[in-house]
Amino acid sequence: MMSHSNSDYRRPSFISVAHQIHREEGLRGFYRGLTPCFIRAFPSNACAFFVYEGILRWLATEKTRG
Repeated sequence: MMSHSNSDYRRPSFISVAHQIHREEGLRGFYRGLTPCFIRAFPSNACAFFVYEGILRWLATEKTRG
């Protein structure tokens, strides 16, 4: 296990990281990596919606049967 040699080490704050991203990459830097995330999320959300709709239809037919 490694430890920091400097015990005063602090992680950068959210604001300082946001400023650094904006300074180095502009607004586009905040959206970097968003496309692969959407591509990954789309199939799972589509499957979940398909299953949800199927269950709703099945429950509706069960309700009409009695």
